Amino acid sequence: MLPTPCRDKNAASKVQTVLEIIEKAYRNGWTENRPDESCYRDCLVTISRRVNAPEIGVLADATLSEMKERMMIPDTTCYGAALLAWKNVATARECEDREKAVKRALEIFQEMTEAYHRTTKITVRPTTEHYNHALEALTASKSPKAFTQAEKLLSALEDTLRDNNSENEVKLLPNGRPGNSNVGPDAECYKLVLRTLQNRKKFPQTFSEAMDILKRMKDRLEVIQQHSSQQSCTEVFSAFILVCATCGAKSEGPRKKVMATVLRTIEDMRLLGLQPDSSTYAALIEAGRHLMPQGKNRQRLLESIFRKACNEGHVDQTLLEHFKLAASTSLFTKLVVTQSRIVENMKVVPESWTRNVKGFQASVEGGRKVLPLSIEGNFTFTKAAAEYKMRNLRRQENKKMLQGGRTR
Repeated sequence: MLPTPCRDKNAASKVQTVLEIIEKAYRNGWTENRPDESCYRDCLVTISRRVNAPEIGVLADATLSEMKERMMIPDTTCYGAALLAWKNVATARECEDREKAVKRALEIFQEMTEAYHRTTKITVRPTTEHYNHALEALTASKSPKAFTQAEKLLSALEDTLRDNNSENEVKLLPNGRPGNSNVGPDAECYKLVLRTLQNRKKFPQTFSEAMDILKRMKDRLEVIQQHSSQQSCTEVFSAFILVCATCGAKSEGPRKKVMATVLRTIEDMRLLGLQPDSSTYAALIEAGRHLMPQGKNRQRLLESIFRKACNEGHVDQTLLEHFKLAASTSLFTKLVVTQSRIVENMKVVPESWTRNVKGFQASVEGGRKVLPLSIEGNFTFTKAAAEYKMRNLRRQENKKMLQGGRTR
């Protein structure tokens, strides 16, 4: 099978063509070999690994249909791959009919669930990962029913955990393999359910529903942390804050109430042993922009949030962009422009502000460091980093030559 993600953009259609060639050769009597379950399974897995390719959903459906026509029963991997394919279609940038893709992903998940309940031999069983694929598909939907559907999936997963605990049956890990862990909600589940609420602007219904989801996650936090990272748990709180920022509270009184809840949420995080990260501070700035009225109090709050993010080294692109949009020109100049330094004819923020940012590191003299972040909000690959990379490549190639190897 191809590595994840599949780098060949035509891999999905190629593997489908190979299946058709083998089947045609068998039907014409040119060979005794015919595609079996493993062939279709590998085909579906390969299809599911393509992203930003709207055609893969149709290919996945065609492969599943062929299996059923040949009286083959799709297993967990087959259904899971088809579900992932349609989730990728629903979240693709160029998806032409997003609601149709979301609907198809949910249909496959439902078929998978029904297949599990109607058989005594477990060859199909939804895992936490499959629930998350269905939930992520729902985050792409603009339907007002998306949250209701997501909440039902979450409730079903929570019920599955309770049933498994009471029955003491053989458990599957979130990756679908046998293990000692229950199939139950992880932090990602709650984050995705909250994201479905961001598309809705009904206050106070949206706010109260978000509060309920966060409470359910906090009530199960001890169990959730056994198979979810600290960062994943933090992302749930960040998603909650974003929902609060866009919940649609119109008058000043309700907005202040929501903002007070947001600030208490940060205190709750720290009491639970979780620390805010870049996404949390960016969400806080969005909450301040949407919930606080224009004036000195709003600017003071934004300044306090931004300074804490700087002190803790969590300033990234998104946070800086949100702060530039929310802060007054004088405040942005005071906190960012005057603190910048020149690197390769570009104004960048201090290194200490970005020291804990993930995903924007490069190898330079002295080890790996976060790339410079310009005051415009862009991480930049500097000439120094590029030169170090080229020197490192030359050293590796020279080492191969000295060892009798071949250069590329």
